[in-house]
Amino acid sequence: MTRSSFCILAIALAALPSVATWAQTPSEGEEATINQPPEQTAIESAVIGIVSFQGEEALRPTIKERMDQLEVQSASVAIYRDGELHWASAYGDAQNPDTLFQAASLSKAVASVGIVALAREVGMDLDADLTPTFAVLQDSRVNPEGASITLRQLLSHSAGTTVSGFPGYDPDADIPSTLDIALGISGATTPTIQIDPSRIGQRRYSGGGFHLAQLWAETVSGETFASLMKRLVLDPVGMRRSTFDLITPGDERAANLAPGYGEEGLPAEGGWLLYPQGAAAGLWSTPTDYGLFMSALIASVTKEDDRGIHPDIGREVLAPAIGFTGLGVGFQIRQAQVRLSNSGDNRGYWNHTMSFPALGDVIVVMTTGPGGFILMGDINRTAAETYNWPALPLIIRERMALSAEELKELSGQYVDPATGEPAFNISVGQDAKITLTTNQPATSIWSYNGSFELVKTAANTLTNTRFANELIIQRTGDGTLSIMRRGSNYTKLAN
Repeated sequence: MTRSSFCILAIALAALPSVATWAQTPSEGEEATINQPPEQTAIESAVIGIVSFQGEEALRPTIKERMDQLEVQSASVAIYRDGELHWASAYGDAQNPDTLFQAASLSKAVASVGIVALAREVGMDLDADLTPTFAVLQDSRVNPEGASITLRQLLSHSAGTTVSGFPGYDPDADIPSTLDIALGISGATTPTIQIDPSRIGQRRYSGGGFHLAQLWAETVSGETFASLMKRLVLDPVGMRRSTFDLITPGDERAANLAPGYGEEGLPAEGGWLLYPQGAAAGLWSTPTDYGLFMSALIASVTKEDDRGIHPDIGREVLAPAIGFTGLGVGFQIRQAQVRLSNSGDNRGYWNHTMSFPALGDVIVVMTTGPGGFILMGDINRTAAETYNWPALPLIIRERMALSAEELKELSGQYVDPATGEPAFNISVGQDAKITLTTNQPATSIWSYNGSFELVKTAANTLTNTRFANELIIQRTGDGTLSIMRRGSNYTKLAN
């Protein structure tokens, strides 16, 4: 079975009828609330957290209340049904659904479509060896053993390339060239992107691979990556607001842009960094634009419909290249249906898109602020329930009381097994609420640092209510107590 036929078969596993509805993007005010789709009202008024407890009425705050709880400054959502915009709205400091966000790793799918389109334009087979004709792959700093590398491998995280992601550049900094970034020279903030022959053919998440693909595209076309993507993807699809340009504070487009918040390394609270690694992380977009792109990508395969993406290109991008990874796109099987799912974060920005090809439905959520990652999950979870999409089931646990002896036993400092240094503290507050606080600050929502409420949910088991991950209490015969957290066993210091 070919990659393309497998892709079409998988997407057609459970094709179901759906009814497309249309709603204009709502404006502020009572009239908009009255006219907006009931699904929008349901999602905005009561979002679902990651974990609920048996016998308790789940707390379901509004989107705006949840943003306040999670310190999210800006959020924007768009939902497409059967390829048509159902509704879109913006919240917090985002002015309207046209407000731009950094798409971060959501850039990879758009870049993949453009690079595949270019390969088709110049007659390059995605499985052909690039090394003989691509100078950077002949450089021993990048490719020490002269390994054969293909575009399909670069775009599917299977080329053995290093450098998983990029930290970005201050808007006032001198920006290195695409080649300099690949070589890790002339002001590049990341080391040389290298080919590890032992990892070729294995999935290893790598923004570096996409950057080499970007360099190939610029070299072959003679165009900047931004102009190339505009010509091959953004304009054909109709992504009128989106761009791979480096937007600086003086740019007129910055007037309707959501500034990043909440992470060290930003030029200032309410600023943003630049990502010349466009293919990996450099797209500016809106949920409405990005949803239009995903709808076009899905239609190119499920309906053989060219909405700016030729079906031949769509089949290559959505075909499994390695495991459940296409080209810049990941997918899973949920309840016998294919679900496309990608997330991305640049400093200050957190985004997610989820699509159901059998239905033609797409949701895109873009956020700024420390809790954006959690808010994305809450909105996606609520939308899945509202639209009856196949997604991960809700996590429901039993809340159990901790005895006074257990509270006393758990309270205290816990030591990192690797360093012997204190790693986190568990304390008891009002109403016997227990909190784990790490010694390292929460510089990123992905870091699992910060303060987290813990709830006893089984014998010797505590659940982190923010991420729903479990911590296991362990006791030894000599009275030593430890907690297994994220694969490591932390021992409590003696009181």
